[in-house]
This record gives sequence, C-alpha cells and structure tokens, in this order.
Amino acid sequence: MITQTIDGTKFRQVRESRGIPVAALARAVGRSASLIYSIEAGRTQPSAEVFRLCCLFLQVDPASISTHPREPMAAAS
Repeated sequence: MITQTIDGTKFRQVRESRGIPVAALARAVGRSASLIYSIEAGRTQPSAEVFRLCCLFLQVDPASISTHPREPMAAAS
C-alpha cells in the first residue's frame, strides 16, 4: 500500500511564506499549535481532514507539500 505523507519542511515554508503564525493556522483548523509544530517537525502526520483544512486555509495544492513513498520492492529471485 502506498501512503501519502506530508513534508513538514515544505509545509512550514508555505505557512511562513504566507505570513501565517502557527497559532492562527491551528485556530483555523480547530487543532492545537503543538500539533502544527509536530507536523512541521515531521514527528506527526495529520489526519486526512486536518491536512485538507490546512491546505484550504493556506491555499496550497496538497501535492506540492506531500510525498508519495514507494512500496517496498519484492526481493528478486
């Protein structure tokens, strides 16, 4: 299964480039500032809903701040 993950550094760069404080983003999406900091630090991945709300508030294309890790490859026989 391939899962989408958030690049915390890109996420933070987008927020900062728009001049939005962590507290304002947290209020806008109904979560704590500590969660936003954890996402930016790469310690936490947001739920799909929180990610969607953040992208809407930041007016950013979700694909621009996410990565798509590859599935593990099967060993060659």
